[in-house]
Amino acid sequence: MRRALWLLLACAACSEGTDDLPDAGPLDAGDPIVWVQETVPTQADLLAVWGRSATDVWAVGFEGTILHYDGLAWNLEVSTTTQTLTSVGGVIPDPEAEIPEMGPVFIAGWNGTLLEGGSGTWNDAVKTAGS
Repeated sequence: MRRALWLLLACAACSEGTDDLPDAGPLDAGDPIVWVQETVPTQADLLAVWGRSATDVWAVGFEGTILHYDGLAWNLEVSTTTQTLTSVGGVIPDPEAEIPEMGPVFIAGWNGTLLEGGSGTWNDAVKTAGS
């Protein structure tokens, strides 16, 4: 069974009457806000969500759960821990760069867990307590 995740999407260039949710950049005052229910491939409770764009969103939670959204679907990442993960964040690329460089994603959790990675590969940035 899969769990549903409600996401609040702010859409700066959505066409009225359509379901198109493009990555339109920064929001302006008065831009429409849309709630979308997504199905995720886990039963674990999720505790934090962060994203760089509408096609690069991360969610983390209990039992070392790490999910990534690529704009089409949520995918379960292979985690290097079973600790509960409580926060996720990362580096947002410079929009002025000729080729924007995606920086790492960082995930923190219980017992000093700190992971660094992204795109399916996770490394212990700091060893967890007891390891």
